[in-house]
Amino acid sequence: MGGFDAVLRKYGRPAAVHRDGKTQIGPAFLQPLFEKDRQWSPTPLGRKRKDRFLLLCAPELELDGLGTDDYVEWDSTAYDVETAQSVELGGKRLYWWAVATVREGEP
Repeated sequence: MGGFDAVLRKYGRPAAVHRDGKTQIGPAFLQPLFEKDRQWSPTPLGRKRKDRFLLLCAPELELDGLGTDDYVEWDSTAYDVETAQSVELGGKRLYWWAVATVREGEP
């Protein structure tokens, strides 16, 4: 264990990926993205604030292809994953990089 994986395991906080009725748990970091123009979404009644977050998590947590019923829970808050990319080096996954939004309603 070394590199970013070691940092995740030492300083990250537990995240749970809920997919197809199953749960995977592993370390993750979550922080707000500070793109002021991208934080607003159009709605029929005008613009609505939609905060977006950067999610970095352990390589064993599978974020690819999450469905509409799937979500990530971090620090007692549920998040929908808008996009996720596996960050790899030499064919080995180092971590997941994702953009998440707070899930509307109950998870």
